[in-house]
Amino acid sequence: MKMRRIAYGAIVTGLVAVLLAACGSESDGSGKNPLNPGALDASGEGDGGPGSGNPDGGAGTCGGTVTSSHKVVPINLAVMFDTSKSLVQDPDGDNTQTRWVPMTQAMKAFFADAQTAGMSASLHYFPIINRDQSLCVPEMYAEPVVARTALPSVSFAASIDQKVPAGGSPMESAMRGAVAAAQQVAKARPAERAVVVLATDGGPNDCSSTYTNVLNVIAQAKAASPSIATVVVAVGPETANLNRLAAAGGTQKAIVVPPGDPAKAAQELRARLASLASGDAPCSLALSVADGRAVDRNAVTVTFTPGSGQPATLAYNATCAGNTGWQFLDSAGPATVALCTASCNALASDYKGSVSATYACVP
Repeated sequence: MKMRRIAYGAIVTGLVAVLLAACGSESDGSGKNPLNPGALDASGEGDGGPGSGNPDGGAGTCGGTVTSSHKVVPINLAVMFDTSKSLVQDPDGDNTQTRWVPMTQAMKAFFADAQTAGMSASLHYFPIINRDQSLCVPEMYAEPVVARTALPSVSFAASIDQKVPAGGSPMESAMRGAVAAAQQVAKARPAERAVVVLATDGGPNDCSSTYTNVLNVIAQAKAASPSIATVVVAVGPETANLNRLAAAGGTQKAIVVPPGDPAKAAQELRARLASLASGDAPCSLALSVADGRAVDRNAVTVTFTPGSGQPATLAYNATCAGNTGWQFLDSAGPATVALCTASCNALASDYKGSVSATYACVP
């Protein structure tokens, strides 16, 4: 019932398609974007307007390329893993293949994934049982079974394989312990970020645990300084309640493990954590000139380079219709390029990606 290597490039597989929508989704088949006939579309063609891929419209040496990229913050995880009996058995029957097996497979795949490089994790379990009773002391749950270890690592799978689900779900005590462990790391490593991962089928019941109590613990941790976010990995029928916990922890909704595809949940967990690792998205670029000349606004190319994959030229979109592509923030004077909302938001989920603007000056 109930870090220092960074390697997040794999999450951009779907992202590039979103960004390319800014390049060619408006195309009329002519190889030109109707929003801006000079913009490159997916065919790579253009005729010299803004975003055309032609930076040679100026004279002399005026112009150049300005690039902005994310600052990636190492992530430290306190993973609280539910091993209560409901993961294998409840009054409705055997849950082994629908809960325990998918959850363990998903989490072991996550811990071993090469794309988690740059993260570290400690592993904690609940319940802790003594004489057939769940212990309710948060400090005991703060002590890891696997100490903080750089990912990827096989140490976590070896530990998980030794667990046999039993007992109830003292989730409130467990989460107080997980938050305390994360806060300790956050205070010791202030330049990094600490996050709690709760892997569970829900149903808090032992040690006076309720969803309301657990939600309050998670919300207080998110509001504290340092702030601790909570990511929830879910199996079983309690998704709606577990979504509430994830929202309180600042991560929108729970990651549901499909019984037939646990690797999908592992990938989604990695992507969700990567979204917590980034600083500000590089959504605007100021184009400067050294000799007093003006930027040639018909000779600006904006390119997104993902952490993994090929660069994509973004289309000029003067009004940001459809929220994709880029526009000038100013109509005259010094030129500043700004990504439209959807393109900016898409960039925010690729933390090895960068955006650059190549430009020339008016002759």
